Amino acid sequence: MTDSNSSTFDASFPTPVDLDRVRNIFHTLPYHFIDDDDRVLVPQSQHFSTVYFSDEASLCLSVLSQIRMPLEMFTINEVARAITLWNAEYLGATALLHMTDEGSIEVRFRCSISVEEGLGAQQLEKFLTSALGATEMAVNFMIERFGDLLINGKGADELREVQDVILSSQEIPGLLVPMDINAEAEEYEDFQEDDDVESEHQIQAVTLKRVNDLLVEKGISFTTGDKEFLGAWINEVFIGFVVDNGPTLVIKGDWDPNLDPARDFMKVFMTCNQHNERALLTKAFCHENSDGLQVRVEFSIVVGEGLSTIQLRRNIDLAIHHILMAIDTLSREITGETAVNWPLED
Repeated sequence: MTDSNSSTFDASFPTPVDLDRVRNIFHTLPYHFIDDDDRVLVPQSQHFSTVYFSDEASLCLSVLSQIRMPLEMFTINEVARAITLWNAEYLGATALLHMTDEGSIEVRFRCSISVEEGLGAQQLEKFLTSALGATEMAVNFMIERFGDLLINGKGADELREVQDVILSSQEIPGLLVPMDINAEAEEYEDFQEDDDVESEHQIQAVTLKRVNDLLVEKGISFTTGDKEFLGAWINEVFIGFVVDNGPTLVIKGDWDPNLDPARDFMKVFMTCNQHNERALLTKAFCHENSDGLQVRVEFSIVVGEGLSTIQLRRNIDLAIHHILMAIDTLSREITGETAVNWPLED
């Protein structure tokens, strides 16, 4: 099977993504994978990953992973603290806790990227390798803290084989199969003939200046900022923008309800965890400072292979939208009122 990107599209431009392109990338990566009709499965020794498409106000490509061994319910407080630490300190994979019908705890991870505006060949490969690498780090992080998550010893290989069969057929909410990308080839060829449109699709390095220019274009002015950080109040929510090491574009919203860390942590954690189980592009987590227990909602995208102007604009739009919606939902569920000042409708 040949890479659909190689014969039809210019690799320096983002192009539509389907399962064929994902499969072809995996043929070049050092991972054993299983090809299925609506997903790609990546079984590993301590965890199992599923690569699939879904939708969250944008077509998204996601990597959903699960540590193979569960934990007992009595560990939930310690697991919640470890997941919070990971989500607050590390980029890439969102850690989440899933309670099973049998009364045990599964530790899962998700990485997602919007592919609504397409991806270049290098962008697609970078996302997959970064997602799988970040997930492996997260798995090791949790196993170091919870030895019962480790699967080894006599019968481990047989257990993995049984798990692979079960996990490969698990239902994933929102899973979909995008159209064949050849159906979009004509539209792509059209924009290549328009110099103005072509420049918007050209992949370039991501800088804060580019982010700033697009935000100014939207009428957003900053209350603080320098060469390394931009911050603005949007609908009374402070949202910061930074290009972090990696490089990664990180967009983070702050909600400061100043709750009691000792009394309210588990309630806030479980509310954030419910968000993380549903969401694709953002993660919510607890943050403690001198004023009390706060909430952060974060959107991140690896930009080592650059983004086109259209991709960057789309991701900024998605980040602001999902951060505000998340803080609205979280604040209503935790305090009974929204922390977001939505514009009044005419």
